[in-house]
Amino acid sequence: MSAGLNHEMSQPLTAIQTYARNSRRFLEKGAADMVDENLGEIVLLCDKMAELTRQFRVFARKSEGPPTIVDFRLSVDASLKIIAAQKSSADIDIRWNRPEQPVLCHGDLIRIEQVMVNLLANAVQAVENQKQPVITVDVEEQGESWRCFVRDNGPGLPANTEQIFEPFFTTKSVKQGLGLGLSISRQIADALGGRLTGRNRSDAPGAEFEFTLKKREATE
Repeated sequence: MSAGLNHEMSQPLTAIQTYARNSRRFLEKGAADMVDENLGEIVLLCDKMAELTRQFRVFARKSEGPPTIVDFRLSVDASLKIIAAQKSSADIDIRWNRPEQPVLCHGDLIRIEQVMVNLLANAVQAVENQKQPVITVDVEEQGESWRCFVRDNGPGLPANTEQIFEPFFTTKSVKQGLGLGLSISRQIADALGGRLTGRNRSDAPGAEFEFTLKKREATE
């Protein structure tokens, strides 16, 4: 991750430096159109770097401490409030099939929320061109674990689904993200003793992400 971050930051910085130097030469020659074109490229590169640092700020939020017993539902509730506040989700049918009883698991409310926000934000982007966009969130019990599913009816994932968890892998525009969210989300899941996977749905078009955490008892 550190090597990838260094690579992603150094490339646009080098390019910005080159465009700035060239612009000076174009100014001396009176080529205002070329200067304007270079400035446009510099703005795009600055947008990329700003998005890169923004993603790290989001995932650098301090948690309340080491993993403990938490109610999975509360993190989902909080993440849905964040997503609902975004204009891009206004016309999307988001269905949270909230369990009536507490979903006690081994984790941290803030870090679970960070993962859920990322999964939901990705789902929102996936369904943006659908006529009837739908996102569903379900929690199921399986043995000693709780499984949270985030499903959408978008175009689905690339054939190599493991690749989407690699740092900086993305099929989105710069404004939509740089491919860090899923990589960091998986690291959070691993750190909490859980698991994060993604696949194409077998029951309908679209993608399905599964976030699994260990069950805990209130008396522990």
